[in-house]
Amino acid sequence: MRPPEEILTAWNQFSDFPMETLTKAWYFAKSGEVKQRPVALMKEHQAQFGASGNCFDLAIWLLDEFQKAGVEAYSIGDGSGRGPDARRRHCAR
Repeated sequence: MRPPEEILTAWNQFSDFPMETLTKAWYFAKSGEVKQRPVALMKEHQAQFGASGNCFDLAIWLLDEFQKAGVEAYSIGDGSGRGPDARRRHCAR
């Protein structure tokens, strides 16, 4: 199965990004209460330092890019009611 072009375009933006934990550890140590960087800050750090983040950072960023591309995507357990459990409940009716 070949993915649609909008998925490939969003996905390929991350091809040169390393998945690393140093940025996450640095931000976690300096951030205070908020531990998750917003996508805008991740983009700023990537442009400024070439840093990306760990798998959670990259997944959040990828979901943001999918949303901008019009691709229906959701995180598992995001509380939105759109995840796999909600779909199963809906289909079981």
